[in-house]
Amino acid sequence: MKHGTVSVLATLVVSATISVFPASAAPSSEQSFETVDLTTVKAELANHRDVDRFSQPVRAQAVAPGTRRAKDASDNCDAVRVGQSALGPDGQLKLCVQSTPITPEAERAARERRSMTTQAVQPLPSWCYEHVDGSWWITRTQGCQISPFTVTIVRIVNGVYVWVGEMKMNRYEYVYTSATLNTYGHQVEFGTWAQSGDTAGVTVSGYNICSEGCTVLNSSFPAQSPIGRIAQGEAYINGDATARGSVAYTDTSWYFTFAKPGAVPGVADGGGSFPWTRCDHALPGPSVAGCVMGDFTPTMSYSLSGSYPELATHIRDAQAAGLPGGLASNRPLNRLTDPTLVDKNRAVACPASLPRPPGQSCDEYPMASTHQGAATGVNGYSWRMINENQNSSGGVALNDFFRAQRIIEWDGFWMVITP
Repeated sequence: MKHGTVSVLATLVVSATISVFPASAAPSSEQSFETVDLTTVKAELANHRDVDRFSQPVRAQAVAPGTRRAKDASDNCDAVRVGQSALGPDGQLKLCVQSTPITPEAERAARERRSMTTQAVQPLPSWCYEHVDGSWWITRTQGCQISPFTVTIVRIVNGVYVWVGEMKMNRYEYVYTSATLNTYGHQVEFGTWAQSGDTAGVTVSGYNICSEGCTVLNSSFPAQSPIGRIAQGEAYINGDATARGSVAYTDTSWYFTFAKPGAVPGVADGGGSFPWTRCDHALPGPSVAGCVMGDFTPTMSYSLSGSYPELATHIRDAQAAGLPGGLASNRPLNRLTDPTLVDKNRAVACPASLPRPPGQSCDEYPMASTHQGAATGVNGYSWRMINENQNSSGGVALNDFFRAQRIIEWDGFWMVITP
């Protein structure tokens, strides 16, 4: 990438899953695009971070469904290496874009960082430190990625790169949402765990952009040193799904500038495959807009020794007979919200002609509110007369689950029976 004729001969070479963008196109590292009470937003999001604290994180899909912004390809990374490529005339600067392999040192640095006290941004969930592999790991309302990379400082001398210094870093990226708030947080932190040569004065700054389905309300990542401390940036994003029934699949990215006095800065973005954060206003009935991690499939559970033992027993037996919904089946249930089809499912599985013993009502599985129901499904169904209070209360619990996890039309979910 050419920056024209320059008099400064030093540059930063950043190795990561990143891409090159003109520095002139970069917005300020302090941005606020709409008037918003950030104090209230931060407090509300922080209060919702424990909603899925018992969820087991899963690796996000490598490619999310729907239209996605294509991340920029690397800029000649195989050719542009220190001392291994012709540079052209002095002053021509290039940025090598390359993923840094996961090393035991990077993993150890990440786990040691867990005990460090940081200010301003939200602390990472503890499970994040168990997945130092460069992948995004998610629950229903949180996503985290820890990825190592290298900043190499070089000087162009007689048409070749001469090594000056090097910094090995971990990037800690974190997204957290609320199922009842149309705003989510996207923060990033950098920590250097090894350095050599001349790295004095290196700083990192950044800004956040939305390329699909959202608007950046505020983005703050002023220039700061990532050496001996954690450099931090945070942004708050509004989903575009404000109209009733709307759904927005959002895509946000951090762009970073690594600078050193007397050097041409290196400008790069986080790249990679960002997990799609879905904001919607599509829950049936009275509801508000909210955002979740769309790749995550939530789990609803009933206990055989809990408040609905007869309901739980029926579901357990139905799944054992081969019906979907259980984890072992590898076939989740999918929510159905059309009330006409829900009634049709219920009428097929539990017609009025079935006699109801006193104190009992007809329970169907898969539930009428799923696409696997008796009329809309293709894998069969089960019905059983169970305690009517358990049946009714269990249905209320299911609807509460749908709202809390923002299970909208066609959303998948698991049905698990516990002891």
